[in-house]
Amino acid sequence: MRAHIYIIAFMFFGIASMKSQEMYPVIKGYGGIVEVDSEFSPDTDQEYRLIFDVTLRASNPADVNAGLDGVARVINLHAYAGVPKENVQVIVVVRQGATYSVLDNEYYQNKFQVDNPNLDLIKQLKAAGVKFYVCGQNLKRAKIETKHVVGEVQVALSAFTTTTHYRMKGYAYYKF
Repeated sequence: MRAHIYIIAFMFFGIASMKSQEMYPVIKGYGGIVEVDSEFSPDTDQEYRLIFDVTLRASNPADVNAGLDGVARVINLHAYAGVPKENVQVIVVVRQGATYSVLDNEYYQNKFQVDNPNLDLIKQLKAAGVKFYVCGQNLKRAKIETKHVVGEVQVALSAFTTTTHYRMKGYAYYKF
């Protein structure tokens, strides 16, 4: 029994230690990265155009959306690699279950009985230059009024037309 306690304590402190080693070069508290000895890093002179199709919502409404956290991680990784902020252009298109992530706290609380944990992350991403869109088709079908979409996010005609528009302009596509 005592050995089990030591193993559990070791695992807890090991995980906590790893978490404390995470870095957040641009988006503080989200998208944590760790130092890695690598043989390849991004070209710091290259312009990176990225579009993220975020569809899934968190399984627990009190948790940050993993897709949005992934966007933060990509931004933090490029910054850590020395890519200048102006060389990383990021578009986030939110649809399906992820739509709730970009709604104001009042709507989120009424639906899930917890504060929207994504609001600080969205503000930081926006401050880092990320452009946000939410699918207007999803909003309309879910009977969500556009007044509940946070100010950092624009309502688009649809996720499909927005994604197509940016992909035709050379943005690399990622789906979360």
